[in-house]
Amino acid sequence: MAFRPKGFIFVRNGVLENLQYSRYWAREKGKEPTPGPVNTIVESAAPAASVEEMIKATDRGLLVSRFWYIRGVDPRTALFTGLTRDGVWARREGKIQYPVFAIFRFNQSILELLAHGNVEMIGASERVSGSETQGRGASLTPALKVKRFHFTSQSEAV
Repeated sequence: MAFRPKGFIFVRNGVLENLQYSRYWAREKGKEPTPGPVNTIVESAAPAASVEEMIKATDRGLLVSRFWYIRGVDPRTALFTGLTRDGVWARREGKIQYPVFAIFRFNQSILELLAHGNVEMIGASERVSGSETQGRGASLTPALKVKRFHFTSQSEAV
């Protein structure tokens, strides 16, 4: 049996269960205050696919092995921006073909990313931590194979 931390569930099986209420907003709405997310856990009830299976199932695409400098842009739409770092690879005909020597900026809504029909394959959740957090704010997140992801520009960032 796998260890599953207890916590406050916001979405389960694609259904919104709870909202976050600050003390101020809870008082305004007659609700109890709720904690904000400390750690993020994303899991699927579907069987997990390996990254290798995702690569084999891709005729043409990009494999991004690391994102960084991720910042919230619009909390109403769950829009985030960030950059790729240390590993963007071109995938063609089910194989990694060559490295892409570029850093890309993205603007992506998490709601759109996880929307019905966009996620083609999902991996097993793994413990990850952002390089900027130095181990704080760890998450359990899976690898995803998605149809659409919004890269907006190439960045000169190093």
